[in-house]
Amino acid sequence: KSKGLTQVLSAINAGDFQDGEFKLNNSGALFFAKDVSKFNISHEVKMVRFFDYDGVKTFEKTFINSSILKILKEAEIFFYKTTSAISEVKGFKRQTNYEYPFEAIREALVNALAHRDYTIQTASITFYIYPDRIEIKSPGRLVYPLKVSELEENKPIHRNETLSRIFSKTIYMEHVGTGIKRMKDEMKRFGLEEPEFTESGEFFKVTFRNNVNDILNDRQRIFLKSNIDEITTQEYMDMFEISRNTAVKDLNQ
Repeated sequence: KSKGLTQVLSAINAGDFQDGEFKLNNSGALFFAKDVSKFNISHEVKMVRFFDYDGVKTFEKTFINSSILKILKEAEIFFYKTTSAISEVKGFKRQTNYEYPFEAIREALVNALAHRDYTIQTASITFYIYPDRIEIKSPGRLVYPLKVSELEENKPIHRNETLSRIFSKTIYMEHVGTGIKRMKDEMKRFGLEEPEFTESGEFFKVTFRNNVNDILNDRQRIFLKSNIDEITTQEYMDMFEISRNTAVKDLNQ
């Protein structure tokens, strides 16, 4: 069984035999090592949910240093735990919709993990959730000659060939080179703007925006920007000089 496993890992270029013993390479370690830290690879992902629009007041955070597949699972748990859901009953079934299509968010995170510059030891991939947007930022600019404006037009150029090849064997990267289109299509399906792709310094960033500003009224937007962690109905009534019914409706939403 062990021999069969090492042969599979060797076949997908996750490592090789050295002096009769199988050794994972860095790409293989990122996927399959029990303790990735032993390989001295900078692979941390910081996940933070902020109260405010400016990223000052933290609601929840977690820093992940696990293997790539565990990171993706933890990111899914974090996403569903910290984003808002709206439930409605249609017929006899309850339907729950989240602020964003997770498939698009996961695709951006997959791209960040597959294409980040692992030689940059002083920075992490960041997965930041704000009231009005999600930002996923990865160390490393686009590989030359790729340009942000031509991402969909060019064939994919991989900074990490072996890592991308292993990724392509998983359910997370079924069709290499179609990730940008899938992100855009999923956001459109949710009635949201297409994601924004930008480079800043030595980072590549993807930004997903929700329609919270279209849904919330002026009072709710002012309250969210006030950075108040807790408030009673009466305090909210006094703040805006409104009735109890209006305050309850605002806060429930």
